[in-house]
Amino acid sequence: MEVVEHSALTVVSALFNGIGVTVGINLPLKVSIEAGEGKVFNNRNESHELITMIAKEENMDARSFNFSINSEIPPGVGLKSSSAVSLAVLRALRQYSGSNKSIMQTIVDSCVYSKKYGISYTGAMDDAISCHFGGLNFVNNERFEIVDRFSISKNKVYISIPNTRKRNAELDEFRTQQFLGKIALKYAFDLNLKKAALENSRAVSNVYGYDFSIIETLSSIPGVKIAGFTGTGPSFYAIADSIDEENQSYIASFFKQNGNYILTELR
Repeated sequence: MEVVEHSALTVVSALFNGIGVTVGINLPLKVSIEAGEGKVFNNRNESHELITMIAKEENMDARSFNFSINSEIPPGVGLKSSSAVSLAVLRALRQYSGSNKSIMQTIVDSCVYSKKYGISYTGAMDDAISCHFGGLNFVNNERFEIVDRFSISKNKVYISIPNTRKRNAELDEFRTQQFLGKIALKYAFDLNLKKAALENSRAVSNVYGYDFSIIETLSSIPGVKIAGFTGTGPSFYAIADSIDEENQSYIASFFKQNGNYILTELR
């Protein structure tokens, strides 16, 4: 039995004001499950402890199964790996047990478990919704409610993963950037996603000390629709549509110079 979830990107972080805006991208994560003795075959070093905790919440013993996690999502860099694996593991367990709970209930439960065990501050339902459904999603993480959803074109997505480690930040540090978060959210509700991601990235930079000029540079390139830091970073991205060959080469070079480079598309 195998289930598939995907990665996603942040346009506006829910850490600032409770409402998150995210968009799905085509980096898959596959989880398969079978009867076994608690082995986890894992190409991305996702948490074995997480699997154990989710199984316990479902009144199941993780030692009764073998899990295989095959992921194209780099963990711990803002690309929603935790949301994808949490949801995929829960879906796999429920399918195995014959649960009749809906996908929306499963998504909410996955987020509740993530919050309960400190995997995310908010439960990150905005991330989970985009990981599962794709598209552009506005989600109230505090209420576990979808505010709005939109389909999107499959534009190219350039992602850079800098070779740096981010420090841990407390939730109160994000609250100091609430004003910028509100500006970003207003732009997002106006569907001015370019400015929304720019202001969100400014706020994230203020918390972590990232180089905000990177996002300003990317946003200024013709053909780039949205650019920003995703999650709490350090990864950043550019979404491009009709972009000429010269600018494509420039963007690819820019991303390669700033860390590990991934090219994918929206979904």
